[in-house]
Amino acid sequence: MNPSARNIRTLFVCNNTTRQMMSQLIAYEPLMLFVEEIIDYSLRQNNLLNWNPAMNLEYLRLQHADKRYFDDRIGEAIGHSCTERAAINSALKLGFDENSWLTLDPENARERLIEYLGLMLNHDQVNIDLAVFQLFSFGCYVGRAAMKRRLNGLTNEVVQALVRTCCVHFPYEKQYVEFLTYAESYNSAHHGMHSQHDERF
Repeated sequence: MNPSARNIRTLFVCNNTTRQMMSQLIAYEPLMLFVEEIIDYSLRQNNLLNWNPAMNLEYLRLQHADKRYFDDRIGEAIGHSCTERAAINSALKLGFDENSWLTLDPENARERLIEYLGLMLNHDQVNIDLAVFQLFSFGCYVGRAAMKRRLNGLTNEVVQALVRTCCVHFPYEKQYVEFLTYAESYNSAHHGMHSQHDERF
């Protein structure tokens, strides 16, 4: 094979591989729906009912009914006390200051949160499924903190920070499909652990 033909074949294979990878990426609106539903679930569980998300949830649910990856079981795993405690401890170890963060303007708050979310993912030596659940758990925690102070815009910046972090670290649709399986496993294990603890005490 002459060099020109070899180069053309290599380019074709690369382009085909690139197209294949691109087709597996999660689209923006389904990812936004996933993140907004996580935040919405957390707020509702804590009786914070006045959130006005940046993108209308009902619109997203209607437009992407076949790309809806959130399930209450995922919300349960993310909101579990063990998940949240580990997430908060990780952020505090890295120097996150909640009170200072709450005083930032929305753009700076978003960028600061993106920075800490990235640090959390790279800092903790935990499996990737647990890491992403802790990531969302921390996002829910600061989102609730913002809503308790009626900072709706800041909660929307939490959503943007999570979406941008996911685009970088969890870009593939398959990963979101698999989160439910991990959530079911996590919930089952923790129900067992806490039931045994309750029986002892």
